[in-house]
Amino acid sequence: MYTKHIAILGLSIIFCCSVFGQHQVSFQWGYQFGSKPPLNAHYTPVSTAQLWNQNYGFDFDTASGVQMQKKGIIANASVYFSVSLPAGNYAVSIVFGSENTASINSVKAESKRLMVNQLELEKGQFEALEFTVHLQTKKIDSTQQVDLKPRDEMALNWDNKLSLEFVKGTAVERILIRALDDIPTLFLAGDSTVADQDLSPWASWGQFITAYLNPSIVVANYAASGASLSSFKVRKRWEKILQLIKEGDFVMIEFGHNDQKMKG
Repeated sequence: MYTKHIAILGLSIIFCCSVFGQHQVSFQWGYQFGSKPPLNAHYTPVSTAQLWNQNYGFDFDTASGVQMQKKGIIANASVYFSVSLPAGNYAVSIVFGSENTASINSVKAESKRLMVNQLELEKGQFEALEFTVHLQTKKIDSTQQVDLKPRDEMALNWDNKLSLEFVKGTAVERILIRALDDIPTLFLAGDSTVADQDLSPWASWGQFITAYLNPSIVVANYAASGASLSSFKVRKRWEKILQLIKEGDFVMIEFGHNDQKMKG
């Protein structure tokens, strides 16, 4: 059994962590939008604004923003597409573009982690991009779980599904989701300046760092708003990281914002 080593890195160093080799892939799920027949059996056709049905579909009452085309969709407002998946790491490949119009494409995952930022495509131009997503669960083992605050219980990071937000103006032809058996992980521990934020205008560097890394590493953000170093441990978020971390992973820790308080 190997000893768990935690590399605590400065922000200026961590961008070098995306040079690892290819990761292994096991299961996959595909969805192709529009009336055109799917490319192959790996893709489920989505020819209407299919509502979330506990399996997959357009979620959070955003289906009205979907403009369905023969080949793909255009988001006339922010549109969420969700897929029921277990906790773990996933590679998400998306083909962007439209035969009918130019598009500016942005995608956020889970609690607004920025994955694709303003990819500009001309009419008839298509481009495939891939990014990685870590899906969380509060379960640690058979007897322990992360102690979530009530507001965290409602967050997209903890709802047992993968949710992708297509920002207004994004054109998507198809999505392929692949489970990753083994990939280096960058764990984040910290407070609100690090944590994924569901509601605008609140935001943090932790939910934007994802856009600067390539798909050979995945970000697992376990930071929490209002956390101090002690409360992060008491609520077992640190225990959760220790349960998941493996050889070759990294941890970035940033506390201090709430630790200045006299209480505790």
